[in-house]
Amino acid sequence: MVQRCLPLRSRATLTYRDLVARVVRRAARPRRWTLPALVPWARPTPLPGDRGHRIMAIVLGAAPAPVRAAYVLLNVERMPAREVVLTLHAAGWGAGVAHVAAATALRQRLVDEYGLDVAQQRALLAEGPTDPTLARLRAPRPDSLRALRIARWGGVAVATAVAATLVAAPLLSAPAEGRSTTEAVGAWVTPEPTPPAVRRVAERAWTKTSEPTLASWPTRGSLAGDHRLVGQAVTAWQHLTRHAHDTQPAAIGRTLTTASRRYTPIHGGGLSISVIGGAAAQPPVGAPHLLYAGDIDGASVAVLADSTRIATYAVTSHGRTLVIAPAPPRGADRASVLRISLGPDRARYLVAPWVSQVEVRSLDGRAWRPLAVSGGLTAPVPVPTPGDCWAGPLLRIRSPEVDDGSPFLLADLGATALVDLRYLPSTLDPAAAGPRLPGSVGLTVWNHLRCLIGSLHSSAPESITAWQVWSGTLPGGIGQSQVVCLRAELPADRSRVFAVMTRAGGDAATTVAAATDSHLCSRRAPAVVIAWWWRSAQGHWHHIAVGSGAVRSVQATVAGQIHYGLGYLVSGPYSARPSGPVAIQATDWAGKTVPVLR
Repeated sequence: MVQRCLPLRSRATLTYRDLVARVVRRAARPRRWTLPALVPWARPTPLPGDRGHRIMAIVLGAAPAPVRAAYVLLNVERMPAREVVLTLHAAGWGAGVAHVAAATALRQRLVDEYGLDVAQQRALLAEGPTDPTLARLRAPRPDSLRALRIARWGGVAVATAVAATLVAAPLLSAPAEGRSTTEAVGAWVTPEPTPPAVRRVAERAWTKTSEPTLASWPTRGSLAGDHRLVGQAVTAWQHLTRHAHDTQPAAIGRTLTTASRRYTPIHGGGLSISVIGGAAAQPPVGAPHLLYAGDIDGASVAVLADSTRIATYAVTSHGRTLVIAPAPPRGADRASVLRISLGPDRARYLVAPWVSQVEVRSLDGRAWRPLAVSGGLTAPVPVPTPGDCWAGPLLRIRSPEVDDGSPFLLADLGATALVDLRYLPSTLDPAAAGPRLPGSVGLTVWNHLRCLIGSLHSSAPESITAWQVWSGTLPGGIGQSQVVCLRAELPADRSRVFAVMTRAGGDAATTVAAATDSHLCSRRAPAVVIAWWWRSAQGHWHHIAVGSGAVRSVQATVAGQIHYGLGYLVSGPYSARPSGPVAIQATDWAGKTVPVLR
């Protein structure tokens, strides 16, 4: 049908929207008899799909043809509503406004009743089970073999007529008005019993990509071919929303952030489901990617992923668990290691195939030690008892096949995806695009900041950058000090920023300023001034403003008096802290205004 809509002459010019309008017009007036493609004598059926594909097929199949057309134009072609109305009118459907309104309501119904947001709807319609150009041909049945004999006896005319009846009609006829949903999409309502769809990736697939990510991880593990284990894992994830509805009706349509919730059993055994780190409590989008399946410490474990989440399914002697957590951000470094934990005091890690070396240590002063990797899985690593301050483990990774081979640090904060740690000295800034520093540089800084890092545990940070903004001597005789801007990137494009003062030889760090969802200390703000009130050991108050290397001048107005400085400005001392706000103005070497973190 699309081919017949193309212009007959090669010099004819049609825009993409013109072609779309032609296709819609032709689809609105299908020919009763159309010569089909010559295919083997077999029964065409949809490709096997999961719960999401069935929902899309059933709901759309029950809608009138113009509403389906409006839905596709709005959500797949992303046409403005006005253009959709005009296209529907050109196709002969006069009530275009009503059809667009019905399509919008249909889209919202899929969100509210089935938990499929708009992005998931688009993703499902782009996959094989709902692709109109793909179909599965079943083995010949006795009636089709009989038709084949008739075709041989009666010639080409008879064969063409039978083909049009058996093949073209089921594929091209739309559900008639008043026809039940079961009749319209019977192949989806009563599918053949097939194992849940799962995507497997070849061992060396990552070598063919420009930037290896989690999507290019190969399927590994001794139980990767165990269809029972993998099927149970996929089914448990696919039924996540239904089981959440059985126990927590108020949780439908929103994100669960609780550490653990128990839901109804699946296949007779108790299933404990945990949704952590702000992950969506919804089934996978499309066929999940099988990363690993194997026996780990006496448990059968399957690790699955979709575009945004990782699901770890484990079967132990105590029952079954399913943990849904956010996937690591894109990038070969961030998607290099995943955590698997089956106990409170130890963890193992799944390692990407491009990683050549893994070392581990805690923040207790002991040196780095190699961590053995076998079949993509590391040896067990002791995990310190959780407390107010984070103590590790800290992993140092090398992957020379995908980068320059410089080591980088990943922190285990208890989530499935590890946290990328970056340290920047005062000679660099967040806009610097140079190589990573050696993995050991900045360990002293991380040790100072471990309590602050521990406080970020529940926020599920994706990366943490410690930028040493300034170092020098503060008033009061406390010795050499440094100011570090700690920036944590959180899911959903959120962030937290802390300005922390540390002292040489001191273990404690003092937070002097903070901000939430700010661009400070990032690539967008490589110049920053940090200002705070400081009380010396003698009891005198000072207002301190320090700037990064890009800051040229700082001006502070305290108690009506103006003070000037370069990258470092101290106002005071004051016997009592002055009341009222302090006005700070700063410029960089180009004369631009510099933001202030206070």
